[in-house]
Amino acid sequence: MNNSIDSRDSLIVLLRDKYEHEYNRKKYFDDALGIPITLSSFLVGGIYFVVNDSSNSQHLTVQILFAVLIVSLVIACIFTFVSLFKVYFTSNNLYSSFPDSELIGNYYVDLRKHYLDCGKTEGSEELENCINNHLKDETIKWYIHATTKNLELNEIRGQNFINAKKRLGYALILGSLVFLLTCINKSVIMAKQTNEQKPVPAAPAIRRDKASKPNVSPSTTKK
Repeated sequence: MNNSIDSRDSLIVLLRDKYEHEYNRKKYFDDALGIPITLSSFLVGGIYFVVNDSSNSQHLTVQILFAVLIVSLVIACIFTFVSLFKVYFTSNNLYSSFPDSELIGNYYVDLRKHYLDCGKTEGSEELENCINNHLKDETIKWYIHATTKNLELNEIRGQNFINAKKRLGYALILGSLVFLLTCINKSVIMAKQTNEQKPVPAAPAIRRDKASKPNVSPSTTKK
């Protein structure tokens, strides 16, 4: 009977591969959060710099444009952080993982004792077959439960991660526009300051030539 083919072995292999696939997806989501969090933090720091710099603009239109872009950027960053929070914190601790080795060992001891109490003989092939079949059935049940649950969690995390990347993309576009507007604003301000500090050339002085004065003789003035 030990040499007979048991289809449960093939099913366990398939379920194990599926479980490992979902585990690798979970690991991917955990490892992929570093770059979006870094970029979002960089954008938040840039907002503080831009807010301080935009106050130097004297044009009302530029100030309004700055305000609209910055508010939109802040909202995009907030939604990005919310999506990243959902990816990492909301379901990261809900995954089903394989039980501890000690727990499995205790379960095996209790299972063996159970079948001995049911009248199975110690060391008999019947006892070993009962234990082996029971463990296979429980392993299949556990793999189905764990894989189904982990698949649902990964689908939720995957959708949240897609949303986070989209919102981060919007934030990067807005951040680029804010950066471009900041550079233009600074260039205009610097050009204006340079023109104000440029010295104005003095007007030429009127030259008076002594030789051009009329020569009045003393004799003509006396009568």
